[in-house]
Amino acid sequence: MADTDVQQFGLIQIGNNLIAIPIEHLSEVLHVQNEQPLAQKGALLHGGISLRGRIIPVLDVAALTELGSHENRNKLGVIVEYKKRLVAVFADRIVGIATIKPDDIHHIANKNVSTHTIFTRLFSYEDSFASVLDVEAVFANPDTFTAERRDITKRGTIRTQEPVLTFEAGGAFYSVPAVEVYAAIPRQQIEKTAIAVGACLGEITYHGRRIPVVCPFTILGLGNRERPSKSEVVALRFPDGCVLGFAVDAIHTIGTFSAVNHATLPFWQGERNFIHKVIIRNDDEQVYAIDIEKLRTAKDLLTISELSKDKQPAAAEPKAEISQQKNVSREKRRYLVVDAVDRLAIPLGQVNRILEPPKSTTPASTATTGFCGYFSRFDESIALFDLAACRGQPAAQDTRSKILLTGHRGKQVGFLVEHVVSIEMSEWCEKPKQNAHRGTTTLVQLGNGKDAKVLPAFNLLEALDESAAEAISLPN
Repeated sequence: MADTDVQQFGLIQIGNNLIAIPIEHLSEVLHVQNEQPLAQKGALLHGGISLRGRIIPVLDVAALTELGSHENRNKLGVIVEYKKRLVAVFADRIVGIATIKPDDIHHIANKNVSTHTIFTRLFSYEDSFASVLDVEAVFANPDTFTAERRDITKRGTIRTQEPVLTFEAGGAFYSVPAVEVYAAIPRQQIEKTAIAVGACLGEITYHGRRIPVVCPFTILGLGNRERPSKSEVVALRFPDGCVLGFAVDAIHTIGTFSAVNHATLPFWQGERNFIHKVIIRNDDEQVYAIDIEKLRTAKDLLTISELSKDKQPAAAEPKAEISQQKNVSREKRRYLVVDAVDRLAIPLGQVNRILEPPKSTTPASTATTGFCGYFSRFDESIALFDLAACRGQPAAQDTRSKILLTGHRGKQVGFLVEHVVSIEMSEWCEKPKQNAHRGTTTLVQLGNGKDAKVLPAFNLLEALDESAAEAISLPN
């Protein structure tokens, strides 16, 4: 979908109300140190705040709407801009960024009221309705006091032309273009799974969608080494509709901002540098601007982001029906869904890591079915098997092939699969029958309701001969 087919809004909360401000008019969100009364009197004038030495009038939202009075406990000031004029409003918290299709925005009006309201449009967001601020109506009101935006070009400073989201992670400040943000997600628990290896901390669920979450320090090389189990998440757009989350300490501002200078990029140890410029703000805070396009070229990050896909090109899969054997146990367990000719559900606890295929393998003489050779990783020589071939199927041909690394250190094995589809939670699984022969197919139901699916549950031990399986001793 083209960018012109959607509109972006910065979301703030005032009392119990969710307010959407068109992103092009959202100049800045800041923590207000002190609000001062002004000698000027006006029906809509609440007071004034200082923005880098500039006095910005505060709009009395309660006097203009039915939102009620606001105690300003958090002192969040939202700077709204229209035709080089500025006004501030107070908010309780920053909610995030919403990307909305025009058809999903609804117009409401009361024909019996002659005065023009500042809220005539709304859209659904999560479990609430977001009311769109009519910025033009606010500035057209004769009782609205505004300030002129300072022409910073005369002072030799730089102003960002595109709205950005700034956030803090590990003591470092970063910015990303707002248009590249899928969602700014409130603080929540990051669930550790088998993908929680290296830079990946685990995953969260947002609107029913899985989003893998990575550690900014590991990726960007700045800040401290903390790996939080609970954090706010900035979810970034990746190719093919994928999403990758960054675990952050706090989401600070949304909008454009001014900067005194662009600093030379510092050098720090690391193989990659995803920072393309450093902005020194008026308060001397350094903001590191992330190069989104370069971030998206990293193969390991692309691989992690692919786990967020809602739907994948489907291999044939069984219908979601209850097992005919009536020999099931209720369970809540995570499975990795993969394509290896057939679509299979593998216990996620058996997978140490998902890798790109190696550039080269060393062949070896062996009669083991599916054996492809050896590849090296972290000073360990690892046997590679084609999972489909191990099961008597044609070998993988898909260019999206991945390797599932399993087993214990020193005895790891890699299984080549055509495609990693998703991570799913199970509802029930068939119990193995007593004296069932090795390789007996059992079923597992993933998800529930209309999204439920029943797949063969596959233990990676079944892909190897019994002697190799005993040597690896994989968990169930």
